Amino acid sequence: MTSKYENQSQQLYINSEGGFGSIGDQINKFKVDLNTSPFSNSDDTILRCSLTQFNMTKNFYDVNENNNAVRICWKGYTDTGNSGKVVSNVDTIIRIPPGDYPTHSALISAFADKVKEVLDAAVADLTFTITNSIPKTYRNFPFDSTNYIDQPDATSEFENLRFMMTFTCSDTAFRFTHKPHFQCLSVATANALELGVTNADRSATLEPSEFYSDSFALLGGVRVEEYKAFNATLQQSFSVQKANHILRVANWFPMNNETNTMPYIYLRSRNSRTQASSNLEEGNNPHNHHMINSSLFAKIPRKVKRDGSVYYELENSPYFTNITQRQLNTLEFELTDHKGRELPQSSVGNDYTGSLTSTEVEALPSGVSISKNGNLFCDMVLLVEKFQFNNPSALVGFGSSPPPVNTNQFSENPTMTINNRICG
Repeated sequence: MTSKYENQSQQLYINSEGGFGSIGDQINKFKVDLNTSPFSNSDDTILRCSLTQFNMTKNFYDVNENNNAVRICWKGYTDTGNSGKVVSNVDTIIRIPPGDYPTHSALISAFADKVKEVLDAAVADLTFTITNSIPKTYRNFPFDSTNYIDQPDATSEFENLRFMMTFTCSDTAFRFTHKPHFQCLSVATANALELGVTNADRSATLEPSEFYSDSFALLGGVRVEEYKAFNATLQQSFSVQKANHILRVANWFPMNNETNTMPYIYLRSRNSRTQASSNLEEGNNPHNHHMINSSLFAKIPRKVKRDGSVYYELENSPYFTNITQRQLNTLEFELTDHKGRELPQSSVGNDYTGSLTSTEVEALPSGVSISKNGNLFCDMVLLVEKFQFNNPSALVGFGSSPPPVNTNQFSENPTMTINNRICG
């Protein structure tokens, strides 16, 4: 490509805060209208759009609706031990409370509390106590001038990011005749999925964030990619062992090294035509194991400042897309995670109030969200350039083949050699 149109190249400075409600919000589907000064192409030009700068503060939780869901199934029975207690059928989704967990220990403690709630509710008049053997990582502590503040002494310890949650029944005569099943579901499907141990109690339809979750990556569990109604052979995501009135649950794999599952966010544009690995588009293209068409435009890394604040930033980006349409009037964008899902908003399927209770905080008004009315927005700079390339109006190459020789025509011409043979 030659003859760059310098006088028709422009920087576009974009901030998505407000004003994009017509097609989406500040993050999920926003549009830049160029009608007052559109870009145009001719037959021998293309437009190249590149991202030169991007910044967005991480105003959503690390543990969120996209990675905090775990399925628990427990087939009901009457305890044959001395307790004689009845265990109710359980098939439910628990959610680890959303938030930014400073340590792996805090995350597993929150997970264990939710499991305890399920066990306590399943067996009337009995409770379970928790004993955790959990990771002791010392990260995400704020800096002073040179050192971490209040960092525990970890010089004599190492950590392999494994946890063991031990649940002990208050009645030592109780027996875990059936083991609970724990599943980290990552099922890419558009089908409706229902919970329920028996056909009679199948009523709860799952939300996509409940069956298409990154909890396996967060907790070090086995990813379950096929959904099955409850049966005795369900795949386990964790090691589950029973010993009389004690239940032990442990992960087979190390927990995610960071207490989050979003090292990057992805900027997409309908004007971009690229290819991507199928797991980046799995939500819309389940079980496709090839490179597939994609609208990905840029991959933006997560960064942590010295004071501990987190943001997504890209400087001097190498990413670009070529645009060949005749007239460019609008640019449409959206931000997603690594599976094409909307960025978490900490409100889907839950009334998240953080450390406050619902009695202290009023419910969020209907239709209000952080990505539409709050502080989840981005700013960026786009460079739109125009390039010219060689585009001849006709193909240039070898001429047509000559017609075959007409010998009859030649024989009627007395001057031709064919009629004046020399015999010797």
